[in-house]
Amino acid sequence: NEELLAEGKRLGHELSFFQSNSEGGIIDKIHSARTEFDGIILNAGAYTHYS
Repeated sequence: NEELLAEGKRLGHELSFFQSNSEGGIIDKIHSARTEFDGIILNAGAYTHYS
């Protein structure tokens, strides 16, 4: 994450990271991202096995 933060800063962006084992926690973060961030990157690959 530190390398990504440094590269984002170099490019003039601020990055934030979030990880959760709870699908509800992820959904809550996605909903709050609408007012906090300009975009999100989501890797939900593991959840395709269970949902």
